[in-house]
This record gives sequence, structure tokens and C-alpha cells, in this order.
Amino acid sequence: MFNKNTKIKLCDNSGALILKCIHSYNNRIDAASVILGTIVKARPNRKVKKSDLYSALILCSPRLHLRFSGFHIKGVKNCAVLLKKNEKVLLASRIKSFCFLEVRIFGFSRIASISFDVF
Repeated sequence: MFNKNTKIKLCDNSGALILKCIHSYNNRIDAASVILGTIVKARPNRKVKKSDLYSALILCSPRLHLRFSGFHIKGVKNCAVLLKKNEKVLLASRIKSFCFLEVRIFGFSRIASISFDVF
């Protein structure tokens, strides 16, 4: 579940480690949702600094997620990646965690290694 002040682990190589959620753009936050957050913890001498505002893309969450085929899937932990400011492009070049199929389908083509067809 993602509410205000939820801390989320970031799974990319941008240099940020923990993000604190301040605003969600959707009422229901699920995989492939975009949130706004501030960086709580970051590595030194990297692209991002502590207390910067960034948008983040949710990769997976531990709540049940309904797929279009009718199956329910569930992630192990909360994971997100940072997006560039005012764009829907990933800030980092690598992702260190798995992500749901729906994230690849909903237009984040840099995550997808192959194209998928939605039935």
C-alpha cells in the first residue's frame, strides 16, 4: 500500500536508495503507477541528491494485483525506479529488480526487452 510518507526502496543505479512518497497521481496505486516523492537516502557523488523531488514508477508491490488474464500476482516488496523530471523516461540505465509485465506494456519501452501483445 502506498500512502503519504510511505518509504519505498529504489531498485535502479541512479544513486538514490530510499524514496518517501508525498503525492500519488492516481486514487489506486498499483504496478505501473507514477508517484511523486522526495529522496530520503542517497549515495554520495551520484546523479541525485538528498531531498530532491522526483517522479517514480512503481515496479511491483506486495498487494494482490489482478492481471488481464484473470490471475492474481503478488510481489515480494515495494520497488520503484526514478523518472526524469517532466518526462516519462527512466533516469537510470539499469534496474536491479524484476518488474510486473504490466509496467512493460503501459508504455515504458526502455524497460521492455521484447514487445508484448495485449489480448
